[in-house]
Amino acid sequence: MAGIPGIRGDVRVGEGPDTPNETVDAHKALFGDVRPWKYRSGWDIEAEYVSALGEAKGTRDEYLFGLITYVSELPQRVDGLAAQLKAIEQGVGKSGARLRWQGWLGNPHSAVYLMEPEGETGAKEVSMGNLFNNEQARARLRAVIGRNRAVQYLALLDEYDRIKARVVREIKSSSHDFKFKVDRTKHPVEQWANSVGPFWEALVSSTKQNIDRYLELDDQANEIAFEFNFDRQPIRWRTIVLRPEVKVSDPMGPSFPHFRVVTNIDRKTGKRQTKAIEDYKRDLILKAVARELKAALGRAPERAEVLAERAKARKRACSMWITEELLAHCKLGKHTTKINRLQKRLQDIHPEWSELRERLTRLSS
Repeated sequence: MAGIPGIRGDVRVGEGPDTPNETVDAHKALFGDVRPWKYRSGWDIEAEYVSALGEAKGTRDEYLFGLITYVSELPQRVDGLAAQLKAIEQGVGKSGARLRWQGWLGNPHSAVYLMEPEGETGAKEVSMGNLFNNEQARARLRAVIGRNRAVQYLALLDEYDRIKARVVREIKSSSHDFKFKVDRTKHPVEQWANSVGPFWEALVSSTKQNIDRYLELDDQANEIAFEFNFDRQPIRWRTIVLRPEVKVSDPMGPSFPHFRVVTNIDRKTGKRQTKAIEDYKRDLILKAVARELKAALGRAPERAEVLAERAKARKRACSMWITEELLAHCKLGKHTTKINRLQKRLQDIHPEWSELRERLTRLSS
């Protein structure tokens, strides 16, 4: 992601899965005479998947680039929200109603009440509810100030609420000491933005650091997957492979490399079908139940009978990790030491990788 301050420049937009970094390039150079890399990728997967994977990485890079810009511009965006909210609130008074922001015990304002005059004299006011979470109050606002202005105001209010929630999460994850500074000469949104103060800059810096660390861990996971798949050559039935999943809808790009079992290979085309090991383990359990039922019933059981019998048993969660039983089933027992070593490295990376991915995703959601 060259061109983004604070982010590693060795990850290139749209880069293919064979070259996640220089280390993998070195591996390719070392083993180039052993394996026809141009014929089949290092991940040993179909060309369509390789293309989708590269495209997903490009999408991720664009998202992370935009995330830095988004976080950098948050203070200005919040100031703009305050000005727009204030302008609409001033116009509400012409209808006889008003909008009252409320905070408690020196905390940031967390409620906006629609207040309307009560009775013929209008000497008293009655609250129509908190606009942050009360649909009746929102419907009443549309009746009081008109649908268009109400829709605009509520959209601005919701955007502020989302931004505030994101920033508060980041503050709690940091060592920043947040104290709300009351200044009644300013709009409540301005008061909150000013209270965030120096953390706006710290948020940009920490986001860059988190992106840098996330990409570093992602590279490490890709290196492990490369080594794991290289050791599995040639690919055969019931071989375990390691690859990330690609979802077009996920802005963060490919998932963490995931173990899959090869369930079918087309001898003519070489195209393979694989299944996630969680699902494969569940299938093995159902097959074991079916064998037990067949012995007990003296006939092949129906699928409904197998599922019913399985439902009676205590269910064990099928994890994403390789077990000794699965290695034995896949005839990979002699590779146990190497596989366990690589898996341990993945397990060490996975928690931090997942936490950073979720944190970066939440920043703009």
